[in-house]
Amino acid sequence: MLPVIYHRYADKTNYYLQAVGAPTAFTCLKHKDHTIARRRISGPFSAALLPRIEDKIDTWLHEWTDKLRDEFSETGESKNFNNQTIWLVYDMVSDITYGRPFGFLATSSDVNGIINCADSNELFQNAVNMIPSLLWLLKNTWLGHFVLPKRDHLQEAKRLAVLDEVDSSTGQGLNIPRMLLKAKAADGTSMTIDEVASESRILLTGGADPIVSTTIELLANIVGNPSCYEKLAAEINEAECNRQLSNPVATFEEAQSLPYLTACIRETFRGAETTITMIPRAAQKGGVQILGQFVPEGTHLSATPWITHRNRAMYGEDAEIFRPERWLEAGSEQLQQWKKYDFQFGYGSRACPGKTIAHMAIYKLSLQILRAFKLRRLNEDCARGDCFTRHVDDKSQRDLGLSIERLRGE
Repeated sequence: MLPVIYHRYADKTNYYLQAVGAPTAFTCLKHKDHTIARRRISGPFSAALLPRIEDKIDTWLHEWTDKLRDEFSETGESKNFNNQTIWLVYDMVSDITYGRPFGFLATSSDVNGIINCADSNELFQNAVNMIPSLLWLLKNTWLGHFVLPKRDHLQEAKRLAVLDEVDSSTGQGLNIPRMLLKAKAADGTSMTIDEVASESRILLTGGADPIVSTTIELLANIVGNPSCYEKLAAEINEAECNRQLSNPVATFEEAQSLPYLTACIRETFRGAETTITMIPRAAQKGGVQILGQFVPEGTHLSATPWITHRNRAMYGEDAEIFRPERWLEAGSEQLQQWKKYDFQFGYGSRACPGKTIAHMAIYKLSLQILRAFKLRRLNEDCARGDCFTRHVDDKSQRDLGLSIERLRGE
Protein backbone atom coordinates (compact mmCIF):
# COMPACT_ATOMS: atom_id res chain seq x y z
CA MET A 1 0.00 0.00 0.00
CA LEU A 2 2.88 2.43 0.67
CA PRO A 3 3.93 2.61 -3.02
CA VAL A 4 0.31 3.41 -3.93
CA ILE A 5 0.03 6.30 -1.46
CA TYR A 6 3.58 7.66 -1.58
CA HIS A 7 4.46 7.44 -5.27
CA ARG A 8 6.72 10.11 -6.78
CA TYR A 9 3.83 12.11 -8.28
CA ALA A 10 1.78 12.24 -5.09
CA ASP A 11 0.89 15.71 -3.80
CA LYS A 12 0.82 16.56 -0.11
CA THR A 13 -2.31 17.85 1.61
CA ASN A 14 -2.95 21.09 3.49
CA TYR A 15 -1.73 19.30 6.62
CA TYR A 16 1.74 20.52 5.66
CA LEU A 17 0.90 24.22 5.44
CA GLN A 18 3.35 26.18 7.60
CA ALA A 19 2.28 28.29 10.53
CA VAL A 20 5.32 30.58 10.48
CA GLY A 21 8.22 31.25 8.14
CA ALA A 22 8.67 30.78 4.41
CA PRO A 23 7.72 27.48 2.70
CA THR A 24 10.35 24.73 2.65
CA ALA A 25 11.03 21.65 0.56
CA PHE A 26 9.28 19.64 3.27
CA THR A 27 6.12 21.75 3.11
CA CYS A 28 5.80 21.96 -0.68
CA LEU A 29 2.40 20.53 -1.55
CA LYS A 30 2.80 19.91 -5.28
CA HIS A 31 5.27 17.21 -6.28
CA LYS A 32 6.72 19.39 -9.06
CA ASP A 33 7.46 22.20 -6.60
CA HIS A 34 9.03 19.71 -4.24
CA THR A 35 11.36 18.38 -6.95
CA ILE A 36 12.66 21.91 -7.63
CA ALA A 37 13.00 22.77 -3.92
CA ARG A 38 14.75 19.51 -3.07
CA ARG A 39 17.36 19.97 -5.78
CA ARG A 40 18.06 23.45 -4.46
CA ILE A 41 18.82 22.17 -0.94
CA SER A 42 20.73 19.07 -2.03
CA GLY A 43 24.20 20.55 -1.37
CA PRO A 44 24.29 20.01 2.42
CA PHE A 45 23.33 16.36 1.95
CA SER A 46 25.87 15.50 -0.72
CA ALA A 47 28.24 12.57 -0.19
CA ALA A 48 31.19 14.95 -0.56
CA LEU A 49 30.20 16.74 2.64
CA LEU A 50 29.79 13.62 4.79
CA PRO A 51 33.48 13.32 5.85
CA ARG A 52 33.45 16.90 7.14
CA ILE A 53 30.21 16.29 9.00
CA GLU A 54 31.62 13.11 10.53
CA ASP A 55 34.69 15.04 11.72
CA LYS A 56 32.36 17.52 13.43
CA ILE A 57 30.47 14.70 15.12
CA ASP A 58 33.74 13.09 16.26
CA THR A 59 34.90 16.30 17.92
CA TRP A 60 31.64 16.74 19.80
CA LEU A 61 31.43 13.09 20.94
CA HIS A 62 35.04 13.04 22.14
CA GLU A 63 34.75 16.23 24.17
CA TRP A 64 31.32 15.33 25.57
CA THR A 65 32.25 11.84 26.78
CA ASP A 66 35.50 13.13 28.30
CA LYS A 67 33.51 15.77 30.19
CA LEU A 68 31.00 13.22 31.49
CA ARG A 69 33.81 10.84 32.48
CA ASP A 70 35.55 13.59 34.46
CA GLU A 71 32.33 14.65 36.19
CA PHE A 72 31.45 11.07 37.11
CA SER A 73 34.98 10.35 38.37
CA GLU A 74 34.82 13.39 40.66
CA THR A 75 31.26 13.07 41.97
CA GLY A 76 30.17 9.49 41.28
CA GLU A 77 26.99 10.93 39.79
CA SER A 78 25.63 11.67 36.34
CA LYS A 79 23.07 14.42 36.62
CA ASN A 80 20.48 14.85 33.88
CA PHE A 81 21.99 12.23 31.56
CA ASN A 82 18.99 12.46 29.23
CA ASN A 83 19.17 16.25 29.13
CA GLN A 84 22.92 16.11 28.58
CA THR A 85 22.32 13.87 25.57
CA ILE A 86 19.58 16.14 24.21
CA TRP A 87 21.72 19.28 24.63
CA LEU A 88 24.70 17.55 23.00
CA VAL A 89 22.71 16.61 19.90
CA TYR A 90 21.15 20.06 19.49
CA ASP A 91 24.55 21.74 19.89
CA MET A 92 26.12 19.27 17.47
CA VAL A 93 23.41 19.75 14.84
CA SER A 94 23.41 23.55 15.23
CA ASP A 95 27.19 23.50 14.78
CA ILE A 96 26.86 21.35 11.65
CA THR A 97 24.12 23.63 10.35
CA TYR A 98 25.36 27.11 11.25
CA GLY A 99 29.08 26.70 11.85
CA ARG A 100 28.75 27.20 15.59
CA PRO A 101 26.71 25.68 18.46
CA PHE A 102 23.77 27.54 19.97
CA GLY A 103 25.02 26.86 23.51
CA PHE A 104 22.65 24.24 24.91
CA LEU A 105 25.43 22.44 26.79
CA ALA A 106 27.21 25.62 27.84
CA THR A 107 24.05 27.04 29.40
CA SER A 108 22.48 23.71 30.40
CA SER A 109 19.23 25.02 28.99
CA ASP A 110 16.86 25.07 26.04
CA VAL A 111 18.24 28.06 24.11
CA ASN A 112 15.45 30.29 22.74
CA GLY A 113 12.96 27.52 23.52
CA ILE A 114 13.98 25.68 20.35
CA ILE A 115 13.62 22.18 21.82
CA ASN A 116 10.28 22.93 23.44
CA CYS A 117 9.05 24.44 20.17
CA ALA A 118 9.98 21.25 18.29
CA ASP A 119 8.09 19.11 20.83
CA SER A 120 4.98 21.29 21.04
CA ASN A 121 4.75 21.73 17.26
CA GLU A 122 3.63 18.10 16.83
CA LEU A 123 0.53 18.65 18.98
CA PHE A 124 -0.21 21.87 17.10
CA GLN A 125 0.21 20.14 13.73
CA ASN A 126 -2.19 17.38 14.74
CA ALA A 127 -4.85 19.94 15.67
CA VAL A 128 -4.44 21.72 12.33
CA ASN A 129 -4.67 18.39 10.53
CA MET A 130 -8.02 17.68 12.17
CA ILE A 131 -9.33 21.25 11.66
CA PRO A 132 -7.58 22.86 8.63
CA SER A 133 -9.44 26.16 9.06
CA LEU A 134 -7.79 26.52 12.47
CA LEU A 135 -4.51 27.55 10.83
CA TRP A 136 -6.17 30.48 9.00
CA LEU A 137 -7.80 31.56 12.26
CA LEU A 138 -4.52 31.50 14.17
CA LYS A 139 -2.53 33.28 11.45
CA ASN A 140 -5.08 36.06 11.03
CA THR A 141 -6.28 36.77 14.56
CA TRP A 142 -4.79 37.62 17.94
CA LEU A 143 -5.11 33.95 18.99
CA GLY A 144 -2.01 33.12 17.00
CA HIS A 145 0.14 35.14 19.38
CA PHE A 146 -0.53 32.60 22.11
CA VAL A 147 -0.61 29.40 20.06
CA LEU A 148 1.66 29.63 17.01
CA PRO A 149 5.31 28.55 17.36
CA LYS A 150 7.58 31.40 18.42
CA ARG A 151 9.82 33.01 15.80
CA ASP A 152 12.96 33.56 17.93
CA HIS A 153 14.90 30.70 16.34
CA LEU A 154 13.84 31.86 12.88
CA GLN A 155 15.33 35.28 13.57
CA GLU A 156 18.54 33.62 14.78
CA ALA A 157 18.62 31.57 11.59
CA LYS A 158 18.30 34.73 9.49
CA ARG A 159 21.12 36.41 11.39
CA LEU A 160 23.49 33.48 11.03
CA ALA A 161 22.63 33.06 7.37
CA VAL A 162 24.29 36.36 6.47
CA LEU A 163 27.23 36.29 8.87
CA ASP A 164 30.59 35.59 7.27
CA GLU A 165 31.79 33.28 10.01
CA VAL A 166 33.57 29.93 9.86
CA ASP A 167 34.37 27.32 12.43
CA SER A 168 37.82 28.48 13.48
CA SER A 169 38.39 25.40 15.68
CA THR A 170 38.58 23.04 12.71
CA GLY A 171 38.92 25.37 9.76
CA GLN A 172 36.25 23.43 7.91
CA GLY A 173 33.84 26.35 7.70
CA LEU A 174 30.57 24.40 7.69
CA ASN A 175 27.78 26.94 7.36
CA ILE A 176 24.76 25.50 5.59
CA PRO A 177 22.71 28.73 5.42
CA ARG A 178 25.51 30.34 3.45
CA MET A 179 25.65 27.29 1.17
CA LEU A 180 21.91 27.57 0.58
CA LEU A 181 22.18 31.28 -0.21
CA LYS A 182 24.65 30.45 -2.96
CA ALA A 183 22.54 27.63 -4.39
CA LYS A 184 20.44 28.28 -7.48
CA ALA A 185 17.41 26.61 -8.98
CA ALA A 186 17.35 25.36 -12.58
CA ASP A 187 15.95 28.72 -13.68
CA GLY A 188 18.85 30.57 -12.04
CA THR A 189 16.90 31.96 -9.09
CA SER A 190 18.39 32.00 -5.59
CA MET A 191 16.77 31.46 -2.22
CA THR A 192 15.68 34.44 -0.14
CA ILE A 193 16.89 34.98 3.42
CA ASP A 194 13.44 33.95 4.69
CA GLU A 195 13.59 30.71 2.70
CA VAL A 196 17.11 29.96 3.94
CA ALA A 197 16.01 30.63 7.53
CA SER A 198 13.07 28.24 7.22
CA GLU A 199 15.14 25.48 5.59
CA SER A 200 17.82 25.90 8.27
CA ARG A 201 15.21 25.62 11.01
CA ILE A 202 14.00 22.34 9.49
CA LEU A 203 17.60 21.08 9.40
CA LEU A 204 18.09 21.94 13.07
CA THR A 205 14.88 20.71 14.67
CA GLY A 206 14.04 18.06 12.06
CA GLY A 207 17.61 16.76 12.29
CA ALA A 208 18.19 16.85 16.03
CA ASP A 209 14.85 15.51 17.28
CA PRO A 210 14.92 12.08 15.55
CA ILE A 211 18.58 11.60 16.54
CA VAL A 212 17.74 12.33 20.18
CA SER A 213 14.52 10.34 20.38
CA THR A 214 15.88 7.29 18.56
CA THR A 215 19.12 7.20 20.57
CA ILE A 216 17.31 7.47 23.91
CA GLU A 217 14.78 4.83 22.86
CA LEU A 218 17.61 2.56 21.75
CA LEU A 219 19.39 2.91 25.09
CA ALA A 220 16.10 2.36 26.96
CA ASN A 221 15.47 -0.80 24.93
CA ILE A 222 18.94 -2.13 25.66
CA VAL A 223 18.99 -1.27 29.37
CA GLY A 224 15.49 -2.73 29.73
CA ASN A 225 16.59 -6.03 28.17
CA PRO A 226 19.59 -7.38 30.15
CA SER A 227 20.28 -10.24 27.74
CA CYS A 228 20.52 -7.76 24.86
CA TYR A 229 22.80 -5.54 26.92
CA GLU A 230 25.11 -8.48 27.67
CA LYS A 231 25.33 -9.53 24.02
CA LEU A 232 26.02 -5.99 22.89
CA ALA A 233 28.66 -5.39 25.56
CA ALA A 234 30.38 -8.64 24.56
CA GLU A 235 30.36 -7.63 20.89
CA ILE A 236 31.86 -4.21 21.69
CA ASN A 237 34.49 -5.75 23.97
CA GLU A 238 35.54 -8.22 21.28
CA ALA A 239 35.76 -5.48 18.65
CA GLU A 240 37.92 -3.37 20.95
CA CYS A 241 40.19 -6.31 21.76
CA ASN A 242 40.60 -6.96 18.03
CA ARG A 243 41.33 -3.26 17.43
CA GLN A 244 38.34 -2.93 15.11
CA LEU A 245 37.19 0.36 16.64
CA SER A 246 39.09 3.63 16.31
CA ASN A 247 39.86 5.79 19.33
CA PRO A 248 38.61 8.04 20.73
CA VAL A 249 35.54 7.73 18.44
CA ALA A 250 34.68 4.85 16.11
CA THR A 251 33.98 5.66 12.48
CA PHE A 252 30.52 5.28 10.99
CA GLU A 253 31.78 2.36 8.91
CA GLU A 254 33.21 0.63 12.00
CA ALA A 255 29.97 1.07 13.92
CA GLN A 256 27.97 -0.41 11.05
CA SER A 257 30.27 -3.44 11.00
CA LEU A 258 29.00 -4.56 14.43
CA PRO A 259 26.16 -7.01 13.63
CA TYR A 260 24.35 -6.98 16.97
CA LEU A 261 24.57 -3.20 17.37
CA THR A 262 23.15 -2.83 13.87
CA ALA A 263 20.35 -5.27 14.73
CA CYS A 264 19.50 -3.30 17.89
CA ILE A 265 19.42 -0.03 15.96
CA ARG A 266 17.29 -1.45 13.16
CA GLU A 267 14.88 -2.94 15.66
CA THR A 268 14.63 0.41 17.43
CA PHE A 269 14.08 2.15 14.08
CA ARG A 270 11.20 -0.27 13.54
CA GLY A 271 9.52 0.69 16.80
CA ALA A 272 10.66 4.25 17.47
CA GLU A 273 9.36 6.04 14.40
CA THR A 274 10.24 9.70 13.99
CA THR A 275 6.56 10.63 14.03
CA ILE A 276 3.41 9.04 15.44
CA THR A 277 1.17 11.27 13.32
CA MET A 278 -0.37 10.60 9.94
CA ILE A 279 1.67 11.51 6.84
CA PRO A 280 -1.09 12.35 4.34
CA ARG A 281 -1.07 12.50 0.56
CA ALA A 282 -3.88 13.36 -1.88
CA ALA A 283 -5.26 10.54 -4.00
CA GLN A 284 -4.08 10.93 -7.59
CA LYS A 285 -6.08 12.27 -10.50
CA GLY A 286 -8.79 9.82 -11.52
CA GLY A 287 -8.75 8.14 -8.13
CA VAL A 288 -7.08 4.92 -7.04
CA GLN A 289 -7.97 1.38 -6.04
CA ILE A 290 -6.83 0.36 -2.53
CA LEU A 291 -7.60 -3.12 -1.23
CA GLY A 292 -10.38 -3.48 -3.77
CA GLN A 293 -12.05 -0.20 -2.87
CA PHE A 294 -12.15 2.86 -5.14
CA VAL A 295 -10.84 6.06 -3.55
CA PRO A 296 -11.79 9.31 -5.36
CA GLU A 297 -9.07 11.76 -6.37
CA GLY A 298 -8.15 14.35 -3.77
CA THR A 299 -9.05 12.07 -0.86
CA HIS A 300 -6.52 12.29 1.96
CA LEU A 301 -4.63 9.00 2.21
CA SER A 302 -2.13 8.22 4.91
CA ALA A 303 -0.17 5.62 6.80
CA THR A 304 2.05 5.71 9.86
CA PRO A 305 5.18 3.74 10.77
CA TRP A 306 3.51 2.95 14.08
CA ILE A 307 1.24 0.57 12.19
CA THR A 308 3.31 -0.55 9.19
CA HIS A 309 6.34 -1.46 11.30
CA ARG A 310 4.19 -3.71 13.50
CA ASN A 311 2.75 -5.72 10.63
CA ARG A 312 2.73 -9.31 11.89
CA ALA A 313 2.50 -10.70 8.37
CA MET A 314 5.84 -9.06 7.65
CA TYR A 315 7.70 -9.15 10.98
CA GLY A 316 6.17 -12.23 12.62
CA GLU A 317 3.77 -12.87 15.47
CA ASP A 318 6.20 -11.19 17.88
CA ALA A 319 6.16 -7.92 15.91
CA GLU A 320 5.19 -6.00 19.08
CA ILE A 321 8.33 -7.15 20.90
CA PHE A 322 11.81 -5.67 20.86
CA ARG A 323 13.86 -8.58 19.54
CA PRO A 324 17.00 -7.58 17.60
CA GLU A 325 17.73 -11.20 16.73
CA ARG A 326 15.06 -11.11 14.01
CA TRP A 327 17.46 -9.03 11.88
CA LEU A 328 20.20 -11.66 12.25
CA GLU A 329 17.88 -14.61 11.58
CA ALA A 330 16.18 -13.20 8.48
CA GLY A 331 17.33 -14.28 5.03
CA SER A 332 18.43 -11.88 2.31
CA GLU A 333 15.00 -11.88 0.64
CA GLN A 334 13.27 -11.02 3.93
CA LEU A 335 15.76 -8.26 4.69
CA GLN A 336 15.24 -6.80 1.24
CA GLN A 337 11.49 -6.72 1.80
CA TRP A 338 11.93 -4.97 5.14
CA LYS A 339 14.23 -2.44 3.51
CA LYS A 340 11.72 -1.80 0.73
CA TYR A 341 8.96 -0.94 3.19
CA ASP A 342 11.09 0.91 5.73
CA PHE A 343 9.12 4.00 6.73
CA GLN A 344 11.39 5.40 9.46
CA PHE A 345 12.46 8.52 7.55
CA GLY A 346 9.59 8.78 5.10
CA TYR A 347 9.01 6.89 1.88
CA GLY A 348 9.83 7.24 -1.79
CA SER A 349 10.95 10.46 -3.45
CA ARG A 350 10.06 12.52 -0.39
CA ALA A 351 12.08 10.48 2.09
CA CYS A 352 14.19 12.63 4.40
CA PRO A 353 17.30 13.89 2.52
CA GLY A 354 19.25 13.91 5.80
CA LYS A 355 18.65 10.20 6.47
CA THR A 356 22.32 9.22 6.05
CA ILE A 357 23.50 11.99 8.38
CA ALA A 358 20.92 10.96 11.00
CA HIS A 359 21.99 7.32 10.73
CA MET A 360 25.62 8.34 11.12
CA ALA A 361 24.89 10.38 14.24
CA ILE A 362 22.74 7.66 15.83
CA TYR A 363 25.28 4.88 15.19
CA LYS A 364 28.23 6.91 16.41
CA LEU A 365 26.53 8.47 19.45
CA SER A 366 25.02 5.16 20.60
CA LEU A 367 28.30 3.29 20.26
CA GLN A 368 30.25 6.09 21.97
CA ILE A 369 27.93 6.00 24.98
CA LEU A 370 27.99 2.20 25.19
CA ARG A 371 31.80 2.13 24.94
CA ALA A 372 32.24 4.75 27.66
CA PHE A 373 29.54 3.98 30.24
CA LYS A 374 27.51 1.25 31.90
CA LEU A 375 23.99 2.65 32.09
CA ARG A 376 21.13 1.99 34.48
CA ARG A 377 17.63 3.28 35.03
CA LEU A 378 17.05 5.91 37.68
CA ASN A 379 13.94 4.02 38.70
CA GLU A 380 14.71 0.32 38.52
CA ASP A 381 11.16 -0.52 39.63
CA CYS A 382 9.49 1.10 36.63
CA ALA A 383 7.78 -1.12 34.07
CA ARG A 384 9.73 -2.23 31.05
CA GLY A 385 9.57 0.76 28.73
CA ASP A 386 10.77 -0.11 25.30
CA CYS A 387 9.26 1.67 22.33
CA PHE A 388 7.04 -1.29 21.45
CA THR A 389 5.08 -1.28 24.69
CA ARG A 390 4.47 2.42 25.29
CA HIS A 391 1.20 4.05 24.33
CA VAL A 392 1.08 5.99 21.08
CA ASP A 393 0.68 9.31 22.91
CA ASP A 394 3.12 8.57 25.72
CA LYS A 395 6.09 10.89 25.30
CA SER A 396 7.35 10.06 28.79
CA GLN A 397 9.35 7.18 27.34
CA ARG A 398 11.54 9.68 25.52
CA ASP A 399 12.33 11.11 28.94
CA LEU A 400 12.96 7.72 30.54
CA GLY A 401 15.45 8.36 33.30
CA LEU A 402 18.85 6.89 32.42
CA SER A 403 21.98 7.34 34.49
CA ILE A 404 25.62 6.29 34.43
CA GLU A 405 26.13 3.36 36.77
CA ARG A 406 29.87 3.21 36.24
CA LEU A 407 32.57 3.89 33.68
CA ARG A 408 33.24 0.92 31.41
CA GLY A 409 36.55 -0.77 32.11
CA GLU A 410 36.34 -0.18 35.85
